[in-house]
Amino acid sequence: GKLYVILEVVGETVLLADGVNKTIEKPKKKNKKHLKKVLTDGLIDLSARIQKGECVGNERICRAIKTQTKKQED
Repeated sequence: GKLYVILEVVGETVLLADGVNKTIEKPKKKNKKHLKKVLTDGLIDLSARIQKGECVGNERICRAIKTQTKKQED
């Protein structure tokens, strides 16, 4: 599957972004039970910043996902 960063949890629905196709402005809506958790330092740090209300751009989300994808390939 594809990696996304969780922007917000609303009940049983999760709002996700990848910084490219699904941006912060137009996130993907997904049911919690259809997701698989992938916890990594870079993505956890990014999610923590989002939860604190810090401004995180689509570029930063995209970069974090690309970095994680490269690590998984190695």
